[in-house]
Amino acid sequence: MAESDLDVTAWRERLSAHRAEKRRYVREDMELPESGDDLDFYDLDPDFRMVARIQWAHAPETVKLEATRGPPIEYERVATLGFTLDDHHTLAAYRAQHQEGLFVPFTDATTGDETPHTGRYVELDVDGVESGDNVALDFNLAYLPFCALDESYASPIPPERNHVPAAIRAGERDVEIE
Repeated sequence: MAESDLDVTAWRERLSAHRAEKRRYVREDMELPESGDDLDFYDLDPDFRMVARIQWAHAPETVKLEATRGPPIEYERVATLGFTLDDHHTLAAYRAQHQEGLFVPFTDATTGDETPHTGRYVELDVDGVESGDNVALDFNLAYLPFCALDESYASPIPPERNHVPAAIRAGERDVEIE
């Protein structure tokens, strides 16, 4: 379910600034070659900013997510996010050591076609959020794993349980960096 009280104009401005900063980071800090638009984004769509209900795990579980290269990467599975997009879905949320917010790796119906076969990620700031609270899960902020931009990076692969069968046409799309 999309947020009904969203100030769409302010939201578009924030996300446009975020995208400009991400493009700057990819070009300058990652030192990737310029090839026109290094990143490709879906159009901003407020319908992909979901209201999700968070349920914190009573006992966080240490799990190892497979990586695109090298050994698995250790995370704690700390929460579940429930939301509606055509149907009801749940995604597991993770936290790495020394990480503040939540890391939500996912795949969807666009994976391997419009978006990388390695999935995409969303992060959430959940400071002060309690079990049962609603949080904004904004797929417009979905981003590519760094391995999609530079194969020398090891990126976690979303677990099978974090597959959404709907097409999430929001956030970053697959790109070919030369």
